[in-house]
Amino acid sequence: LISIGIVLSLTTTGADGLTSVIWALAAKSSVILFRQYLRRFCFAHLLMGTALLLDSSVAVIQVSGLLCLAHLRILSASTAYMVTGVACALTCVVWFTSSRKMFRYDLAQVAAVFQIHWSFGKWLLTSGLVIAAANQAYPWLLAHFLGVGAAGVLSACTGVAFLINPLVIGVENVLGPKSAHAYAQGGIRGLRRTVVTYTLLLAATLGLFSLLLIYCGGWAVSALYGHEYAGNGVIVATLAVAQLAAALAMPVGFGLMAIEDSRAIMTSSLIALFITVVCGVWMVRSF
Repeated sequence: LISIGIVLSLTTTGADGLTSVIWALAAKSSVILFRQYLRRFCFAHLLMGTALLLDSSVAVIQVSGLLCLAHLRILSASTAYMVTGVACALTCVVWFTSSRKMFRYDLAQVAAVFQIHWSFGKWLLTSGLVIAAANQAYPWLLAHFLGVGAAGVLSACTGVAFLINPLVIGVENVLGPKSAHAYAQGGIRGLRRTVVTYTLLLAATLGLFSLLLIYCGGWAVSALYGHEYAGNGVIVATLAVAQLAAALAMPVGFGLMAIEDSRAIMTSSLIALFITVVCGVWMVRSF
């Protein structure tokens, strides 16, 4: 980001205001990642209340700062990003200072610990990149074959289909650590019980939500985004069923992580990318 900022500062090809936004992003990116690390640390120790307190503190400072900027009439994309960075920095410093006894530093172990994590995490990293490529290909394919209007329709339909996404993300934050703890304490049997329980929970919840969108998804898109988006109920229903399928795979994925079988996760990601390349491109262009 700093490199991009330097390039934009030395050239006149950047859009108006883009340079300041890039510099603001560069300034805040580290504290944003640090906040995410602390959240994951809380989730790993099943400190859900602490994670909620951390997020709530950031939200209060951030919203208050944005309202102040708006009142002073100096609110812009770059100043908004700076407020976000300040909110995360203040909250993270307070949390880390009060919880520093939970951390231990041993520079002699850095290489060994990194090797342990890399042997497992490299497959998850590859899987994440592959899944991102598979999922993000469709807006680009739509824009290429059918124009940006079609990509806009997909975005609107996705917004409706993913209304339940906060619940899915919440379950995801709990399920990963729960799976690891279940395997550590109860072995395969305890892990299987956790995976089955959360699979049934997600199937019931998202199954009902998918049925709801199958019947009234088209109306929801029209109500939220305007009458020009009417007639897209089939797209919303398809996205809802796709989200249900992805959610049902989530407990199994975390179970595989718990037993450190990350290669199986990467294999499934490659299958998804293969389907996108072989079937997705043709179907977007034809239908």
